[in-house]
Amino acid sequence: MSAPRFFTDEDIYAAVAPALRKAGLDAVGTPETGRLGESDESQLTFAAQKGRVLVTFNVAHFAARHAAWMQQGRHPAGIVVSSQRPIGDMLRRLIHLASACDADALRDRLEYLGDWWRASNGRRHNRRRSATIESGGDFAGFRELSMFDTTTLLLGVVFSAFGLGYFVYGRKQRAVVPLACGVALMVVPFVIVKAIVLASVGAVLIVLPYFLRF
Repeated sequence: MSAPRFFTDEDIYAAVAPALRKAGLDAVGTPETGRLGESDESQLTFAAQKGRVLVTFNVAHFAARHAAWMQQGRHPAGIVVSSQRPIGDMLRRLIHLASACDADALRDRLEYLGDWWRASNGRRHNRRRSATIESGGDFAGFRELSMFDTTTLLLGVVFSAFGLGYFVYGRKQRAVVPLACGVALMVVPFVIVKAIVLASVGAVLIVLPYFLRF
């Protein structure tokens, strides 16, 4: 039984993928795979080829994609759709889902993240089906979720937002420095886990285009 592997769409918080990795899951995001700006169909095809469950806030489009793929006899590794929700809540639900379902169980499935929750009695449930997981299950990361560095997560969101803005501006204006800083700002939250280091690097990248104009 293999654990599900995740691929977060570009509308998902950039901090989600590294936080999932910190919890012991295999997860990558759109910026670190160099797939920013790709179409929904392209992202789903990439995720399927890599055997990764795609996670997105784009509920309507990917629900329609899932239906179309099923009609065509195509097989996604799984799709998880969600309304926008706080990062901490999203992480808890994704880790819960990964604890309850292996990769084979999620194949061809469309899951709504809002259906996943954890009861106060310690049993884990899905609104559509109940799944009790023995204590001390497969993912120690679920128990360690409270250890996530909230500051790092928030910094990741902020710097990724700046990065996307710089990237769009740099590409439109053909300006090398904003473009490069934009890419860097979207990538550094995936590779730097210490808040103070991330804050320092991010701050430098944000102000750099104001001093180097070319």
